[in-house]
Amino acid sequence: MQNKDKDLLKYMRRLKLFELAICFIVVVAFFAAAITEPRMFITIFSDKLLFILCALLWITLLCTTAFLFYDFYQARSLSEEYHLLHKSAYLDFLTEIPNRHSCDMIFRTYNTPESIHSIGCCLLSIDNLSAINSDYGYKRGDEIICDFTHLLTDAASPYGFFCRNGGNEFLTIFDQCDDDRMKCFLNELQDEIDDYNTTSPDAHIALHSTYVLNSVEEKSSLSQLVASAYSKAKRA
Repeated sequence: MQNKDKDLLKYMRRLKLFELAICFIVVVAFFAAAITEPRMFITIFSDKLLFILCALLWITLLCTTAFLFYDFYQARSLSEEYHLLHKSAYLDFLTEIPNRHSCDMIFRTYNTPESIHSIGCCLLSIDNLSAINSDYGYKRGDEIICDFTHLLTDAASPYGFFCRNGGNEFLTIFDQCDDDRMKCFLNELQDEIDDYNTTSPDAHIALHSTYVLNSVEEKSSLSQLVASAYSKAKRA
């Protein structure tokens, strides 16, 4: 639905621009005629019926232009409202990265055995978040989650999709992923965390990760593969 809404807003803008262009052309044509044919004004003012028709035309143009600018304002408001709705529906409120609903959308994209053949999934969490919340308070814990999100964004963006799956849990889904590629990502993320920990005066980040590769698991759906990652994390 969101793609249809975006297409509708684009169509509205184009239509209003087209209508505004027509109004502009009519105005320019009128003044061009008035400049090249000065007698036109004399004719208009001397003919009562023609004067009334021209006055009605100008009033119509002014009203149309005013309504067009109002429509542009409404379209902009709708666009901003759509952006806010999209943000609340698909982005996590705290971290502003994709949320669980976005993850569900990814599940629908990779819904055949062929599409997930080379997928790798990794569960990530801050292993010491409970201790941070206990020692420094939940506000500091939320700050650590946001800081970790920035590190995850830097490390995971070149590899594929990542989201906050709720609470202290993050999920990555990478296509064309083998063991070397996943380890390369985790090493880069750990390097980011190590650099962060050297500058964090009160609390450091301890990463816990578990990953599975469908080239090994041979699951038929992405949800099964993620469930396999959860099972592996519980056994660890």
